[in-house]
Amino acid sequence: MNTIIPAINCHVGDDDCVREHLAIIRDLSPQPSCIHIDICDGIFTPHKTWNSPLAWKDFQYTGGLEVHLMTEHPERIAELWLQAGAQRIIVHVETLIDVSGSVRHLEDGDVIDYLLQLCQAYEATCMISSIPETPLVSIEPLLRRFQEFQVLSVTPGFSGQHFLPLTLEKVSFLRSIKPHAWIEVDGGMNTETAVSALSSGVSALVSSSFIFSHSNPAVAYRMLCDIDPSAFSSTSGAVVKKSPAVQSKKRDGRSRSRSH
Repeated sequence: MNTIIPAINCHVGDDDCVREHLAIIRDLSPQPSCIHIDICDGIFTPHKTWNSPLAWKDFQYTGGLEVHLMTEHPERIAELWLQAGAQRIIVHVETLIDVSGSVRHLEDGDVIDYLLQLCQAYEATCMISSIPETPLVSIEPLLRRFQEFQVLSVTPGFSGQHFLPLTLEKVSFLRSIKPHAWIEVDGGMNTETAVSALSSGVSALVSSSFIFSHSNPAVAYRMLCDIDPSAFSSTSGAVVKKSPAVQSKKRDGRSRSRSH
Protein backbone atom coordinates (compact mmCIF):
# COMPACT_ATOMS: atom_id res chain seq x y z
CA MET A 1 0.00 0.00 0.00
CA ASN A 2 1.49 3.31 -1.07
CA THR A 3 1.59 6.35 1.20
CA ILE A 4 -0.61 9.01 -0.40
CA ILE A 5 -0.94 12.45 1.15
CA PRO A 6 -4.02 14.42 0.02
CA ALA A 7 -3.28 18.12 -0.46
CA ILE A 8 -5.73 20.93 0.26
CA ASN A 9 -5.39 23.91 -2.08
CA CYS A 10 -8.00 26.58 -1.34
CA HIS A 11 -8.11 30.29 -2.09
CA VAL A 12 -7.60 32.92 0.59
CA GLY A 13 -10.51 33.02 3.03
CA ASP A 14 -12.37 30.13 1.40
CA ASP A 15 -13.16 28.21 4.56
CA ASP A 16 -15.98 26.34 2.82
CA CYS A 17 -13.46 24.85 0.41
CA VAL A 18 -11.36 23.61 3.32
CA ARG A 19 -14.41 22.09 5.00
CA GLU A 20 -15.43 20.31 1.79
CA HIS A 21 -11.96 18.83 1.35
CA LEU A 22 -11.77 17.73 4.97
CA ALA A 23 -15.17 16.04 4.69
CA ILE A 24 -13.88 14.05 1.72
CA ILE A 25 -10.64 13.18 3.52
CA ARG A 26 -12.48 11.89 6.58
CA ASP A 27 -14.26 9.33 4.38
CA LEU A 28 -11.13 8.05 2.62
CA SER A 29 -10.06 4.47 3.13
CA PRO A 30 -7.46 3.75 4.26
CA GLN A 31 -7.30 6.94 6.26
CA PRO A 32 -4.25 8.98 5.22
CA SER A 33 -1.62 9.26 7.92
CA CYS A 34 -1.19 12.90 7.03
CA ILE A 35 -2.74 15.70 4.97
CA HIS A 36 -0.93 18.53 3.19
CA ILE A 37 -1.78 22.24 3.06
CA ASP A 38 -0.19 24.61 0.55
CA ILE A 39 0.44 28.11 1.86
CA CYS A 40 1.22 30.48 -1.03
CA ASP A 41 1.95 34.15 -0.36
CA GLY A 42 1.64 35.65 -3.84
CA ILE A 43 5.33 36.64 -3.74
CA PHE A 44 7.25 33.40 -3.90
CA THR A 45 4.31 32.09 -5.91
CA PRO A 46 2.11 33.90 -8.47
CA HIS A 47 -1.02 33.55 -6.34
CA LYS A 48 -2.21 33.26 -2.77
CA THR A 49 -3.94 30.32 -1.15
CA TRP A 50 -5.91 29.78 2.05
CA ASN A 51 -3.40 30.62 4.76
CA SER A 52 -4.90 31.09 8.22
CA PRO A 53 -3.35 28.98 10.99
CA LEU A 54 -5.81 30.47 13.48
CA ALA A 55 -8.80 29.44 11.36
CA TRP A 56 -7.34 25.94 10.99
CA LYS A 57 -7.92 25.27 14.68
CA ASP A 58 -11.64 25.79 14.19
CA PHE A 59 -11.84 22.85 11.79
CA GLN A 60 -10.79 20.50 14.62
CA TYR A 61 -8.96 18.11 12.36
CA THR A 62 -7.06 15.69 14.58
CA GLY A 63 -5.06 13.76 11.98
CA GLY A 64 -1.49 14.35 10.85
CA LEU A 65 -0.73 17.67 9.18
CA GLU A 66 2.15 18.90 7.05
CA VAL A 67 2.27 22.53 5.93
CA HIS A 68 4.07 23.56 2.74
CA LEU A 69 5.27 27.15 3.22
CA MET A 70 5.72 28.56 -0.28
CA THR A 71 6.49 31.96 1.18
CA GLU A 72 9.40 34.42 0.98
CA HIS A 73 9.95 34.36 4.76
CA PRO A 74 8.84 31.01 6.19
CA GLU A 75 10.44 31.82 9.54
CA ARG A 76 7.78 34.49 10.11
CA ILE A 77 4.81 32.10 10.08
CA ALA A 78 6.29 28.66 10.84
CA GLU A 79 5.59 28.87 14.57
CA LEU A 80 1.96 29.88 14.00
CA TRP A 81 1.41 26.68 12.03
CA LEU A 82 3.24 24.59 14.60
CA GLN A 83 0.95 26.07 17.25
CA ALA A 84 -2.00 25.15 15.02
CA GLY A 85 -0.93 21.50 15.05
CA ALA A 86 1.48 20.96 12.15
CA GLN A 87 3.73 17.95 12.66
CA ARG A 88 5.83 18.79 9.62
CA ILE A 89 6.84 22.14 8.15
CA ILE A 90 8.08 22.25 4.55
CA VAL A 91 10.29 25.18 3.54
CA HIS A 92 11.96 26.06 0.25
CA VAL A 93 15.71 26.25 -0.06
CA GLU A 94 15.30 29.23 -2.39
CA THR A 95 13.81 31.24 0.52
CA LEU A 96 16.63 30.30 2.89
CA ILE A 97 19.51 31.76 0.89
CA ASP A 98 20.38 35.35 0.01
CA VAL A 99 21.44 36.81 -3.34
CA SER A 100 25.02 35.65 -2.79
CA GLY A 101 23.89 32.05 -2.31
CA SER A 102 24.66 32.02 1.43
CA VAL A 103 22.19 30.98 4.11
CA ARG A 104 20.23 33.99 5.35
CA HIS A 105 21.25 35.23 8.78
CA LEU A 106 18.86 36.23 11.53
CA GLU A 107 19.68 37.98 14.79
CA ASP A 108 20.60 34.78 16.61
CA GLY A 109 22.07 32.60 13.86
CA ASP A 110 21.00 31.48 10.43
CA VAL A 111 17.47 30.80 9.27
CA ILE A 112 18.03 27.05 8.91
CA ASP A 113 19.17 26.68 12.53
CA TYR A 114 16.17 28.70 13.64
CA LEU A 115 13.66 26.56 11.74
CA LEU A 116 15.23 23.26 12.78
CA GLN A 117 15.34 24.28 16.45
CA LEU A 118 11.81 25.66 16.29
CA CYS A 119 10.43 22.42 14.90
CA GLN A 120 12.37 20.39 17.45
CA ALA A 121 10.84 22.47 20.25
CA TYR A 122 7.37 21.52 18.98
CA GLU A 123 8.38 17.88 18.40
CA ALA A 124 7.81 18.41 14.70
CA THR A 125 10.07 17.94 11.69
CA CYS A 126 11.34 20.41 9.13
CA MET A 127 11.42 19.27 5.51
CA ILE A 128 13.34 21.01 2.73
CA SER A 129 11.94 21.49 -0.76
CA SER A 130 13.09 23.16 -3.97
CA ILE A 131 11.57 24.40 -7.20
CA PRO A 132 12.18 22.15 -10.24
CA GLU A 133 14.76 24.51 -11.76
CA THR A 134 17.06 24.52 -8.72
CA PRO A 135 19.90 21.98 -9.20
CA LEU A 136 20.33 20.07 -5.97
CA VAL A 137 24.02 19.51 -6.53
CA SER A 138 24.55 23.27 -6.15
CA ILE A 139 22.98 23.27 -2.66
CA GLU A 140 24.14 19.88 -1.39
CA PRO A 141 25.75 21.30 1.80
CA LEU A 142 22.36 22.73 2.83
CA LEU A 143 20.58 19.48 2.11
CA ARG A 144 22.83 17.58 4.47
CA ARG A 145 21.37 19.56 7.38
CA PHE A 146 17.93 18.02 6.81
CA GLN A 147 16.54 14.51 7.21
CA GLU A 148 13.31 14.84 5.20
CA PHE A 149 12.88 16.08 1.64
CA GLN A 150 10.16 17.13 -0.74
CA VAL A 151 10.75 17.09 -4.48
CA LEU A 152 8.38 19.53 -6.11
CA SER A 153 7.50 18.14 -9.52
CA VAL A 154 5.65 21.24 -10.80
CA THR A 155 6.39 24.95 -10.76
CA PRO A 156 5.12 26.55 -7.51
CA GLY A 157 1.68 27.94 -8.18
CA PHE A 158 -1.63 26.66 -9.39
CA SER A 159 -2.91 23.15 -8.83
CA GLY A 160 -3.37 20.82 -11.80
CA GLN A 161 -0.02 21.30 -13.55
CA HIS A 162 1.78 18.57 -15.50
CA PHE A 163 4.45 16.43 -13.86
CA LEU A 164 8.06 17.34 -14.76
CA PRO A 165 10.21 14.23 -15.40
CA LEU A 166 13.41 15.87 -14.10
CA THR A 167 11.86 15.26 -10.68
CA LEU A 168 13.07 11.69 -10.84
CA GLU A 169 16.69 12.80 -11.27
CA LYS A 170 16.36 14.80 -8.07
CA VAL A 171 15.00 11.78 -6.22
CA SER A 172 18.01 9.74 -7.36
CA PHE A 173 20.40 12.47 -6.23
CA LEU A 174 18.78 12.72 -2.80
CA ARG A 175 18.86 8.95 -2.40
CA SER A 176 22.61 9.02 -3.18
CA ILE A 177 23.35 11.39 -0.29
CA LYS A 178 20.61 10.26 2.11
CA PRO A 179 19.83 6.59 1.36
CA HIS A 180 17.27 6.17 4.14
CA ALA A 181 15.65 9.60 4.13
CA TRP A 182 11.96 10.37 3.83
CA ILE A 183 11.39 11.72 0.31
CA GLU A 184 8.01 12.78 -0.99
CA VAL A 185 7.06 13.98 -4.47
CA ASP A 186 4.47 16.71 -4.85
CA GLY A 187 2.71 17.76 -8.05
CA GLY A 188 1.20 16.42 -11.25
CA MET A 189 0.21 13.06 -9.83
CA ASN A 190 -2.00 10.66 -11.78
CA THR A 191 -1.91 6.90 -12.20
CA GLU A 192 0.86 7.13 -14.81
CA THR A 193 3.18 9.65 -13.18
CA ALA A 194 2.67 7.94 -9.82
CA VAL A 195 4.16 4.76 -11.28
CA SER A 196 7.28 6.64 -12.35
CA ALA A 197 7.63 8.35 -8.99
CA LEU A 198 7.07 5.19 -6.97
CA SER A 199 9.53 3.27 -9.13
CA SER A 200 12.20 5.88 -8.31
CA GLY A 201 11.98 4.97 -4.63
CA VAL A 202 10.02 7.82 -3.05
CA SER A 203 8.45 7.44 0.38
CA ALA A 204 5.16 9.20 -0.35
CA LEU A 205 3.17 11.02 -3.03
CA VAL A 206 1.27 14.27 -2.50
CA SER A 207 -1.87 14.64 -4.61
CA SER A 208 -4.50 17.34 -4.93
CA SER A 209 -6.17 17.68 -8.35
CA PHE A 210 -6.21 13.97 -9.19
CA ILE A 211 -8.12 13.24 -6.00
CA PHE A 212 -10.39 16.24 -5.53
CA SER A 213 -11.21 16.89 -9.20
CA HIS A 214 -12.21 13.25 -9.71
CA SER A 215 -15.90 12.38 -9.89
CA ASN A 216 -15.25 10.00 -7.00
CA PRO A 217 -12.34 11.25 -4.86
CA ALA A 218 -12.33 8.10 -2.73
CA VAL A 219 -11.81 5.95 -5.83
CA ALA A 220 -9.05 8.22 -7.15
CA TYR A 221 -7.27 8.11 -3.80
CA ARG A 222 -7.52 4.34 -3.60
CA MET A 223 -6.17 4.00 -7.15
CA LEU A 224 -2.99 5.80 -6.10
CA CYS A 225 -2.75 3.76 -2.90
CA ASP A 226 -3.00 0.48 -4.79
CA ILE A 227 -0.55 1.10 -7.65
CA ASP A 228 2.08 -1.62 -7.92
CA PRO A 229 5.07 -0.09 -9.74
CA SER A 230 6.61 -3.53 -10.26
CA ALA A 231 3.76 -4.31 -12.66
CA PHE A 232 4.98 -1.63 -15.03
CA SER A 233 8.08 -0.98 -17.10
CA SER A 234 9.42 2.17 -18.74
CA THR A 235 9.87 2.22 -22.52
CA SER A 236 11.21 5.38 -24.19
CA GLY A 237 9.91 7.46 -21.30
CA ALA A 238 6.44 5.92 -21.42
CA VAL A 239 5.02 3.76 -18.67
CA VAL A 240 3.88 0.40 -20.02
CA LYS A 241 2.05 -2.26 -18.08
CA LYS A 242 3.82 -5.60 -18.12
CA SER A 243 1.91 -8.60 -19.38
CA PRO A 244 1.18 -11.37 -16.86
CA ALA A 245 3.63 -13.60 -18.72
CA VAL A 246 6.47 -11.12 -18.34
CA GLN A 247 5.70 -10.67 -14.66
CA SER A 248 5.65 -14.44 -14.17
CA LYS A 249 9.01 -14.90 -15.85
CA LYS A 250 10.52 -12.19 -13.70
CA ARG A 251 9.26 -13.88 -10.56
CA ASP A 252 10.50 -17.37 -11.38
CA GLY A 253 13.85 -16.24 -12.77
CA ARG A 254 13.39 -17.69 -16.32
CA SER A 255 13.53 -14.31 -18.08
CA ARG A 256 16.33 -14.20 -20.67
CA SER A 257 17.80 -11.41 -22.72
CA ARG A 258 18.93 -11.66 -26.33
CA SER A 259 21.27 -9.45 -28.33
CA HIS A 260 20.76 -8.69 -31.99
